[in-house]
Amino acid sequence: IANGHYEGYSKQILWPLLHYMSWDDSRRMDPRWWECYSKANETFARAIGAIFNDGDIVWVHDYHLLLLPEIFHKLKPAATIGLFLHAPFPSSELFRSLPNRQDILNGMLGSTSIGFQTYSYARHFLSSCTRVLGLESTPTGIDNKGSIVSIGVFPIGIDAKSVQARRSLPSVQAKMKTMREMFANKRIIVGRDRLDEVAGIKQKLEAFEKLLETCPEWQNNVVLIQVTQPGQTRQPRLEAKISELVTSINSNYGSLEFMPVMYHSSFLDTDEYMALLNIADLCLITVIRDGMNTGSLEFVVCQEDKHSPLILSEFTGTAGSVSGAIQINPWDYQGVAQAIDTALRMSPEEKKVRYTEMHNHVMGHDAQHWAYTVIQDLRATVLAGQSTSETPHLDLSLLTTHFAEAKKRLIMLDYDGTLTPITNIPAQALPPLDMLKSLSQLCADPRNFVCVISGRDRQFLDLHLGSIKGLALSGEHGSFIRYPDGDWVSLLESMDMEWKSE
Repeated sequence: IANGHYEGYSKQILWPLLHYMSWDDSRRMDPRWWECYSKANETFARAIGAIFNDGDIVWVHDYHLLLLPEIFHKLKPAATIGLFLHAPFPSSELFRSLPNRQDILNGMLGSTSIGFQTYSYARHFLSSCTRVLGLESTPTGIDNKGSIVSIGVFPIGIDAKSVQARRSLPSVQAKMKTMREMFANKRIIVGRDRLDEVAGIKQKLEAFEKLLETCPEWQNNVVLIQVTQPGQTRQPRLEAKISELVTSINSNYGSLEFMPVMYHSSFLDTDEYMALLNIADLCLITVIRDGMNTGSLEFVVCQEDKHSPLILSEFTGTAGSVSGAIQINPWDYQGVAQAIDTALRMSPEEKKVRYTEMHNHVMGHDAQHWAYTVIQDLRATVLAGQSTSETPHLDLSLLTTHFAEAKKRLIMLDYDGTLTPITNIPAQALPPLDMLKSLSQLCADPRNFVCVISGRDRQFLDLHLGSIKGLALSGEHGSFIRYPDGDWVSLLESMDMEWKSE
């Protein structure tokens, strides 16, 4: 179950879909993966239920447990459940390709509140709920069968103070000294990414090569240090392509003494990574799709001395938060090359202005602030729900009693969706014979005043309901009314419509 849940459905199906990677024959779904994913979520729900106490908050994280909120809500209907999706959420057009799309959405909607990294991800989720499930929504919530699920945007932060402390360690300072000597008189560009298609490493190398081609003054004067971590899935073709690009750049623009690209295909230890972020002259992030990018935030904290600029893909989840960064489209190689050139030539004054904006945000919106904000929003959602008065269910026995005792009754009935079902072709929503008979019986009772309200035009209502004696009709969304045994009367004639001409 664990392997099918994590290595199967989570990594082979959900992760690619959420990151806008289209389906292909190499990623066919094993039916057992969905079964394992469901069972794993059920197992988590039961384990939480065993230790859950009334008043506890359950906070669910990321795409591995998207069914958990609904499952746990059924176990503990009064529980407060938060869900935060660290990954992106794709457009509804792409999400609709998922075979288990309804189950995933319903699972998420078991939450009290759902948080996303950006407004666009939240908007895509709302659109999917509307298009796939037919639910009504606002920018901040979804009406899930009478229960309002809050939708919020909470850009994640890092433990900034911990990074500050780490970068100042003597062990890090020693490695910084070694690196400065190794790259003396060179400008250093740093990047760290997972080896995934969406990480944009290929795009980064293409843009760096374009820089060396179009700005020959940087040849032998700038080095790109690219640190790569294992990706979600093994991708041999991508590995081969990146290796080919690195070899090509170093062959064309390097020498026996110097290579413009230093490619690390494995983890650096933390001290080396911190030292690299400290001495870098530029951080280059070219991801194609990303939920959160903590590397960019760590770079900002480590640059308290140098104020080096940050180039950030507009497709990363942190792009909307770090306003001082230079934002780029990773597919525009020439544009990225120009951005690198601009960043490396940037004046100290502009560097400081941009850096101050980024640093203030990162330090003021750290991981603790993020967690506090999410939990406070979750609590506020619960309080708002408690103060909201819900429309009670209709008591049919009480209605029957009052109806029988009443001397006069006003009965107003909508047409589409009430007297007739909603259809894809409105012309096919015709009144059945038993409904016409019931209307006639109601109108025959002198104690009843019955009116059918509709957006349909007068001709349609006359044709299908006009023969019922004693029935009042309202057509074209209240523009016209016809009382029993009378003619149609326009209600627009007495209205001032001059505003339409304005």
